Amino acid sequence: MKKNKTSLIISTVLILSGCSTLDSSSTFDDVASSVKERHNYVQVVAKEIMPDTKAVTGADVVKSSLFYVGNFAKEANADVKGSYVDMSVTTFKSYDRFDNVTVSNESNPIVDYRPVAETCTEHCTVTQWFQFPLSEEKISQFKGDEVEFTLASKTNKNVVQFSVPKAYFEAVKHEAAYAMSKQPQQVVPVTTLPAEIKSQSQDMVQYWFNEGTAEEQKQFADWAFSQRTSVTNMIKTDSKPVEMMAYWYDKASKAEKSEILAWLIRQE
Repeated sequence: MKKNKTSLIISTVLILSGCSTLDSSSTFDDVASSVKERHNYVQVVAKEIMPDTKAVTGADVVKSSLFYVGNFAKEANADVKGSYVDMSVTTFKSYDRFDNVTVSNESNPIVDYRPVAETCTEHCTVTQWFQFPLSEEKISQFKGDEVEFTLASKTNKNVVQFSVPKAYFEAVKHEAAYAMSKQPQQVVPVTTLPAEIKSQSQDMVQYWFNEGTAEEQKQFADWAFSQRTSVTNMIKTDSKPVEMMAYWYDKASKAEKSEILAWLIRQE
């Protein structure tokens, strides 16, 4: 009976921890842990995620987790602290501590912000807490579905590659864009739908539509009408307004898509 009770407790802990921490199989519709607005930037702190790991040299880590802190300037020339990753890594005690991180072939020292903690049961482990910069520009350089980086010890006896879904970081960017679209100084065109009946998807499509050029507006409208009920072919574009409009159109329900298309017709 005692054994069964212990198993139940362990299972419950695992279930609860699984609910509170994201991983590579998660969806990122609700990625933000907090959103703070300042006079010149918006900060989005993402929920914790467990990265996938692969040992390059030496043994793999025992466990690791991180969260992304995205700082997004409201104006192009605003002096804003860079975005960064806040991470913890647990390894066996004999493991060399991590000293540097490499992202897109650029290596930088990591910054420890807490003393290393040691825990001993059957085996002794140590946990490092540290941060390193990761800009939106760096993230955009990854062409696939994963953002990858490598942690290495000073001696290079231990090198581990980590990967996080790119969608995790893109969701943070979209949250910041939505927050900035709600700024009081924004002038809302009279052609928008009444605020009380608009969904977030409709609101964001309209915001980015008015940010785009006439050519970008036409490109999005032509694509949206070709994807009336569901998105089967995502648009390929280098335009940020078009990319953002397509993202939020894809997130919209069938009824919301109809409202967006009706709104587009009224813009002609």
